[in-house]
Order: sequence, then C-alpha cells, then structure tokens
Amino acid sequence: GILVIDLYQKVTRNMMEEKEKELLVRRAYTDDLTKLHNRAFCTEHMRKLSIIDKSDYAIINFDLNGLKKMNDTYGHMKGDELICYAAIVLEQTFSTEGVVGRMGGDEFIAIIENVDTEFIDGLLVKFEENIKKVNVQKPDLRLSISYGYATSNEVDGESSEKVYHIADERMYEYKQKVKKAMAQM
Repeated sequence: GILVIDLYQKVTRNMMEEKEKELLVRRAYTDDLTKLHNRAFCTEHMRKLSIIDKSDYAIINFDLNGLKKMNDTYGHMKGDELICYAAIVLEQTFSTEGVVGRMGGDEFIAIIENVDTEFIDGLLVKFEENIKKVNVQKPDLRLSISYGYATSNEVDGESSEKVYHIADERMYEYKQKVKKAMAQM
C-alpha cells in the first residue's frame, strides 16, 4: 500500500512539474496583452529558418497607424484595445499559414513558410477585408495597419534578419504613404 501511495505521489509531482514547465515556457514566448507569440519566440523562429537549407518563407511586418494619437486622445486603455483588435485581425488572417507575433509596442510580424507572392498578396487582401470588418463593428477604433513583406528568395541565402529588414523598410515606405494621404484629407 505504501509503495502505491509513493508511486502515486511521484507521478502526481512529475505531472505538476511538467505542467509548471509548460506554463513557464508558454509565458516566456507569449505576449501578455495580445496572447500572440512574442519577440523572443519570433526571433528564435526566424533564426531557425536561417539555418535550414532551402527554407522558403516570407516575412510580413506590420505597424499600427495612429496608436500614439489614440493613446494621447483617449488614453492607453483605448490604445491597448486597438492593439488587441490588430492582434485579432492578424491571427484570423495569418495564423493558419505561419507564425504571428507581436514584436513590441505596435509592431507585429507574420512569418509565412510560403513565398508565392500571389498567395501572400491574397492573404493581404483578406487582411484588409478583416480590418474593414473590425472598423464596421468598432467604428470608434479606426483600425489602420501599414505592412510590408519580403521573401527569402530575394536575399539569396542571407539570414532571416535581412529578409526582416527589407520587409521593415517596405512597411515604413507604406506607412509614409498612409501619413501623406491622411495629411491631404
């Protein structure tokens, strides 16, 4: 009887330790606000892609438009709501196709293991449609997100950091166009 109790206690302890370990790993790689993958997870994932030969992928960088104005005008709770809705749209659009994460602040990323530009462009159309749906449901948010993407094929064997950098440059070019268009309104 004592052996059975001892075995039961050991199995229970091991299960609890395993659950605790899983929780710690999940917390280490999850953004608290959005529940998306965090920067550490995404950086690790990109590093792994860099060392896999023949790995074809696309990186899409995203940046919210107007977050500072939202925070300054309505407070950080409203800004956090905007960030959370952006995360929902990103997850709905891209999570079945790859890794989606929050890199920090109002910056997000999708890492898609498919470099077919028509496919990526189709996802971005779906993404814009999902933004429109949120703006119909929550017109006070005025969700707007700039993006840019690059593929591993464009950098000819260089690291995922180079792909990330190109996607980031394209996102900022798009963001400048959005700002210019908003200024003319």
